[in-house]
Amino acid sequence: MFPTDTVPQNVAEHTERPKRKGGARPVVQLFDLAKDPHERKDLARLPEHAEIVRDLSDRLWRWMQEVGDPILQGPLVTPYYEKAMEDYHRFQRQER
Repeated sequence: MFPTDTVPQNVAEHTERPKRKGGARPVVQLFDLAKDPHERKDLARLPEHAEIVRDLSDRLWRWMQEVGDPILQGPLVTPYYEKAMEDYHRFQRQER
């Protein structure tokens, strides 16, 4: 789900960051898509779902290791970051 002042395609293409209100996105999220298809109620922090969260997290981690997911080596450089740095350096050159 995206805030109304964000263009989802731009976020997906990493040319725009979503404008967030209320802090960072949780590390783990869990939704019941049958009952909550719009993903409005995060179940991950409820004690009755702790085992599901643990199992899915473990399975995801193992899979990431098996496929050599590059994010395990550290943050990925996105096209948004590259564009921001390019703009910054261009601005710095103009100021001199």
